[in-house]
Amino acid sequence: PDPMSKLAALQGLQVYDYQRIFISMSCRNPSKQLLCERHAIKRIDFYSPQDLTLAQFMAAAAPGPQKRCWAVDPRTNTNTGCGEGVTAHVRTFLHGNSRITLSIATLPHAETLPGEERGQVWMWSRPK
Repeated sequence: PDPMSKLAALQGLQVYDYQRIFISMSCRNPSKQLLCERHAIKRIDFYSPQDLTLAQFMAAAAPGPQKRCWAVDPRTNTNTGCGEGVTAHVRTFLHGNSRITLSIATLPHAETLPGEERGQVWMWSRPK
């Protein structure tokens, strides 16, 4: 192949088309010691129309406050959910040596965090 055809092939490649990570996701109810959603591998493509910031990803991963856990195991078609709401669960996202844990707490009605009216997401971090 001549150098011009190699150059044309390289120019057709988009560097952004090959940037992605794979994460493992699961959901458990610590108080009942139940794994409500088994580990599942998900692919996240960067620089795509579905790309999200970390805050957007966490907000999208958080179920609505009215949702109850009624997960079904597709292998056995049996109910594996615990029947409890989102505040009883911990969602875990793993990639390499990194872990993000999502747990949701409801504040008393008299308490609010700044930015709540704009849908701001508050995050805390702590060392392992």
